[in-house]
Amino acid sequence: MNEGSHEVFENNTGATTKEIAEVEAAIGSTFPNDYREFLIQFNGGEGYIGETYLFLWKAEELIELNYEYEVAQYCSNLLLIGSNGGGEAIGFATASKPWSIVKVPFVGMDDSLIETCGKSFSEFLKNARAGDI
Repeated sequence: MNEGSHEVFENNTGATTKEIAEVEAAIGSTFPNDYREFLIQFNGGEGYIGETYLFLWKAEELIELNYEYEVAQYCSNLLLIGSNGGGEAIGFATASKPWSIVKVPFVGMDDSLIETCGKSFSEFLKNARAGDI
């Protein structure tokens, strides 16, 4: 994922299709294809993508971290997948079709504070590279 000279993103070893299928079964839905491919290739990671710092969680961490952050209590139809390291969570707005990528503050998490960061995971990464997140 280290495509640019200023980009330093340390990715993980890719997730297996079995690991991804287990998470999808637990959430009762399938991931968008671009995010699924990201998990297979990188399974999350941490660092800069262009101008934006991101900490994207491993597939096997998604269920536990969403539970620990009590996401379902504060934001309906949201599946967190990471953070910007600065107090904002990054996630999928699962009510939209296709799922869009959004950010929301960890503290004071509420549906009214959700901001869209991309209409797809791929668009989100493009926006992150450009510093538009």
